[in-house]
Amino acid sequence: MWSRLKNWAKIDLRLVPRVDSPLLIKEGAGSIDPSRPDIAVHRALRRYGSDILKVPVIPGSSLRGVFRQAYEQLLISAECKICDISQNETSCMKGKEAGKDVEGIWSSSCEACRLFGSTALKGRIEFQDAYPCETGVEEIESCVILRSGVALSRKTQSPLNGAKFQQEMVVRHPKDKVWFDTSITILNFRLLELSGLIRTLFDFGSGYARLGHGTSRGNGAMALIEFPSITIACRGKNLEDISKEVPPIPWDEEDKPISVPFLGMSGRKLSKKTHDLLLKNWREMVGNVG
Repeated sequence: MWSRLKNWAKIDLRLVPRVDSPLLIKEGAGSIDPSRPDIAVHRALRRYGSDILKVPVIPGSSLRGVFRQAYEQLLISAECKICDISQNETSCMKGKEAGKDVEGIWSSSCEACRLFGSTALKGRIEFQDAYPCETGVEEIESCVILRSGVALSRKTQSPLNGAKFQQEMVVRHPKDKVWFDTSITILNFRLLELSGLIRTLFDFGSGYARLGHGTSRGNGAMALIEFPSITIACRGKNLEDISKEVPPIPWDEEDKPISVPFLGMSGRKLSKKTHDLLLKNWREMVGNVG
């Protein structure tokens, strides 16, 4: 799958926390600043025009983990066999330990590891860090709130002494002036993988797949503030090749032709009609490989 680049797909997203579900991606290490809360939002430096600001960020690794889990659940619901990557004895990593060649590792890997990768096989999907949009960066700090929490005694159900803590959270801007921009890129994709990712994106945007810390407390449900922009590009007749997969996907006349000069490819920006068709036909496609 890596010997040459045949096709490429990119999904541009604009994410916001849902109104009733704040977002908390915790920073890695505690701060020595006594004025900082006990649990702080993860921040990173980002250039906006001539300024370099430290702003809340959603790491690509956090997005990748949530999307992989949701993608695996989707495949399991379609009765597709998926390995448990946390268990070396049953995961697809054993192909590397057995000394298999690339084709052997690919054939013995599950559908999730074929797309997201394992220690035996490089993944073909990339998640960019999600940063606040440039138009709303001046108001991003107004979306960061401080909440207090306390641990309760299991005997008396009253607060424990010294167990109070403070945590930062990112909430949705009341006028949707602030959102997080990110993109997902897939290399050498199969139509099955693209349509499965669109279904996963639908679950994520509907709030079923949650992100970050405290998801059991109602945190981390995200929403898409607009229809995702999906662009695909191929070399030569590769677009026709993936169109022949089962079931065939007829590209709609509303799909806007585009060119990707830095890849030397031509392609299309998918219309909502083609998006919905991929979403609809995913289960039939996975049934042919499951």
